Amino acid sequence: MAAHHPRLLGLLDWPAYRMLGRCWAEGCGRPMILHTPWRLYDCERTPMAIVLNQERYAELVGVDADQAEPAATIVV
Repeated sequence: MAAHHPRLLGLLDWPAYRMLGRCWAEGCGRPMILHTPWRLYDCERTPMAIVLNQERYAELVGVDADQAEPAATIVV
């Protein structure tokens, strides 16, 4: 189905996300169905609570943790 109708895949995933999912915004965590349109607008513009440490960064880049450049904790 993805090869024939790539834009229609969002129609299949959106109801489960909107009805059953929880908010990913940092400090929210409420069920998505309880968001008012204005609260949803705010949450969509709030950073997600994702932290990349050196080991996770090395895994994402595809190198060993020893070969990754030493960096402070990266907050995305």
